[in-house]
Amino acid sequence: MSPLLTKETPDFNKNRDRLFSPRARIGLFDSGLGGLSVLRRLLATPEAPTSDRRFVYVGDQARCPYGNRSKNEIEIFVEQIVSYLAEQEVDAIIMACNTSAALAGAVAKELSSTPVIDLISLTASFAVQNGLSRVGVLATNATARAKAFSQAIAERNSSIECIEFGCPDLVPLVESGQAGSEAADLAVFQYVHKMIQSEVDAIIMGCTHFPFLESSFEKALAKLAKRPITLIDPARLLVADRGELQSSYDYSRCSFITTGDALTFAQGASVCLGLDDDSQSRLGTVVSISLEDLERALTRRQEFISAQSRPVHPVQSQTSTFPALS
Repeated sequence: MSPLLTKETPDFNKNRDRLFSPRARIGLFDSGLGGLSVLRRLLATPEAPTSDRRFVYVGDQARCPYGNRSKNEIEIFVEQIVSYLAEQEVDAIIMACNTSAALAGAVAKELSSTPVIDLISLTASFAVQNGLSRVGVLATNATARAKAFSQAIAERNSSIECIEFGCPDLVPLVESGQAGSEAADLAVFQYVHKMIQSEVDAIIMGCTHFPFLESSFEKALAKLAKRPITLIDPARLLVADRGELQSSYDYSRCSFITTGDALTFAQGASVCLGLDDDSQSRLGTVVSISLEDLERALTRRQEFISAQSRPVHPVQSQTSTFPALS
């Protein structure tokens, strides 16, 4: 089943439109490689080849996975990364990590002066508008515990039943370059089997790492499903109204930043994005930053916000500027 167009609130649609502005600078972040599944959809829209959009991607591999972290830890991580992206002067930020959105979405939106977009609300609207009655969500442990998808769906239609399962072994498979492997097929099979037993109409890939395991999901559904079951990739919904997606991607306008090892990130990203050894150079430059860099970005952001909120005598008023990242 192809994703149908999803209607959202005017504010959401206005913010989403920023992602497709010809000269937009878009920030995305994830605990690791998973958010690349969102980036590749944005790069596949019909206007992508002729636009001058720029993308800044942060993968927090030093602290990946987020799925077994506490809410307090994730809130701190998100504050740091959002502060860092703010210093990159982005026009919008995509929380390309549903664990972050589930546990720290409100924190990100409060801290950021630019729109922050998550995929959970968009997916919930799709479930409601397309008549689904029993929805399964496969996600990280933290996202499943938070019941973020269930809550978002219930806010729109409380009659839809939502079942959420944590899948702690799937993110490490993607991060270690094992997408498409027999190990991935076996791991995904057990979770799809649980969903089939729960008699769902649709399965939401509730972690952005999971679309890189889509072939494993499709194999499992082909073997187990006795009736059609919709497999939902939330990133596809983000671009569903943009027209037919392209099959090639240009990463030359992307900046990749990791808190881990740059070479490890580049190798893992190349596997996820299907780049062979000869085409890895298309990924461009990957820069490694330290966790201390993120901590300092948050400190600067907090100081900036504090300075902005202080009353200033009109005669001595000065225009505050956001400090540039050195």
